Amino acid sequence: MWSRAQLKGRAKVTFKRNYWKCILISLLLTLIAGGSGAASGNISSATGSLHGSDNQAGSSYDYDSSYDSDDGSLRDFEAGLEEGFKDGLKAGNRGMMGGMVAAAIAIGILIVVFLVIFVLILLVDVFIINPLEVGCRRFFIRNLNEPAQIGNIGYGFDNNYRNVAKTMFFRDLFTVLWSLLFIIPGIVKAYEYMMIPYLLADNPQMTKEQAFAESKRMMQGQKWKAFVLDLSFIGWYILSGLTLGILAIFYVSPYVNATHAALYEGTVLCKPGWFKRIYTAGGFGEFTFPAGECMNYTILIADDEPEIRTLLRLYLENENYQIIEAENGKQALELLKKEHVDLCLLDIMMPEMDGYHVLQELRKTSNIPVMILSAKDADSEKILGLNLGADDYLAKPFNPLEAVARVNSNIRRFYALGTAELSSIY
Repeated sequence: MWSRAQLKGRAKVTFKRNYWKCILISLLLTLIAGGSGAASGNISSATGSLHGSDNQAGSSYDYDSSYDSDDGSLRDFEAGLEEGFKDGLKAGNRGMMGGMVAAAIAIGILIVVFLVIFVLILLVDVFIINPLEVGCRRFFIRNLNEPAQIGNIGYGFDNNYRNVAKTMFFRDLFTVLWSLLFIIPGIVKAYEYMMIPYLLADNPQMTKEQAFAESKRMMQGQKWKAFVLDLSFIGWYILSGLTLGILAIFYVSPYVNATHAALYEGTVLCKPGWFKRIYTAGGFGEFTFPAGECMNYTILIADDEPEIRTLLRLYLENENYQIIEAENGKQALELLKKEHVDLCLLDIMMPEMDGYHVLQELRKTSNIPVMILSAKDADSEKILGLNLGADDYLAKPFNPLEAVARVNSNIRRFYALGTAELSSIY
């Protein structure tokens, strides 16, 4: 299970190695959140001012009514003066009624204007801000394992955009509706839905129901710990206030965002009571792990170069993976048959049996993730490998950090994101 120290320690390392880009993305996330809140506040203030105008109009009318009652005290005056006063009062009433009609029209126009502004803000939030948030979350997920690029912020627009916008809209809607039941239910639901943008950043093909169900399952028993994790930053927030927000921009915000990304990775790869599915010749089988235990994934590295195997073992064991090795294709196939393997890193050019034949034999009985690592970098070779059943293709020479990132991504996609229970999303 994850701890605050582990998450925050990893967050510091990862955001510092890509410091300025993390600052820029965090600033964008802050503007996204602050802009929406400020807009809501302005609408509320404007609505309050309209109520104030109504009260003032009512006060003026009461004053005129008292004046009308004063007019009754003039009955002792001469008839000519009395008629003159009555005519004047009638003219005044007509003027007052005209003013009230004009005020009502003005108020109606203001209400229409504010409704139009509200609708525009809602559309911007749904179709621009929320997909941007998904892209920013993807940046921090990828930055955990490799220096991420700014271009990740457009991921929500380029991948299943309509589904991303719809799912994020319902996240906001349900959070607001639960908040109407008092503040506490809204806070609880906000933490329950916390993983939705990260899930979409990893797999935008997830349906709304799958995203809500998976986030709910991931945060089961974790909401209080996540709340305490956020509270642990309160000292940094105080210091940020004392520095007029400068510390928040250049340290606290990227630190918090990197920690939340580490929390996502910690819960998606290691969460209590989760199950995974493995395809065998007999169909899908479910393997459930007891609550509180963490699955240690086993990775087979099949490569005839000892240096490559040693390098990958070093990096992958640092990520808590269990490693087994094969130096040729025949040995790899034997290990795949008798050992429990969660992912295979497969070289193509190996003695006794090449990687393509290993892959073909493997796909007859299993669909575990397979990543090809090969010096063959031609497009035709990549197409062939993917068509034979590989899930990913990485050409040599490669960055070991990129290899680890791809392993993490395939593990999440196959074992965690593909097993969301379609339970109630409320």
